[in-house]
Amino acid sequence: MCEDPRVRDAVTDALSRVGVTIDHHQRIPPATRDVALIVVDRATRQAEHALLRGSEVPVVVVGDDLDDDGLITLMLRPPVSHLVRDPTDRDLGITSEKLVSGDLFGLEKYVAWGAAVRSYVLEDASERDDAVATLARDVVAAGLPDRIGSLVSVIADELIANALYIAPIDDAGARFETELVQVLAQDSKTPRRAVHERDVRGAA
Repeated sequence: MCEDPRVRDAVTDALSRVGVTIDHHQRIPPATRDVALIVVDRATRQAEHALLRGSEVPVVVVGDDLDDDGLITLMLRPPVSHLVRDPTDRDLGITSEKLVSGDLFGLEKYVAWGAAVRSYVLEDASERDDAVATLARDVVAAGLPDRIGSLVSVIADELIANALYIAPIDDAGARFETELVQVLAQDSKTPRRAVHERDVRGAA
């Protein structure tokens, strides 16, 4: 639902490229059970604020900006949780495809076709620094400036820190539920141990 014809054409083009069937409406349908995704522009978002909040399916806002407190408020909780400022950006197709398919994860969606994607398995939290340093070196080796490598290392370090399982501490100061790390790693041949306080002190 886009009032701006240029935005509507861009949305049509982006979604058609990823195989999404598109129906254009002037207003949000009262029932969205058979709809996989709703895409709206700024004007529609402002006019249909209440209906969007009650949507049963994900909502992507295009051609809008976070300079509007109304959009920020709307995006604080689902279903309105995605913003693509430029409707001609390839991210619109990527975001729409992953929401429609339910396949939300994976770096491959965001890189050029045929690009090599490598993965690293950390057997221990202490290996985090080496993984981050390797990533930063790869970025610089690809021809990007050192400052980009530094920025990437900061982001990667934070993402890895967020992904670590830290066993909780009881009243006596002992860690419990450390066996949960075995459950989290059940798809891996190598069990991962719980992360101890000394491993995460530097990330706090």
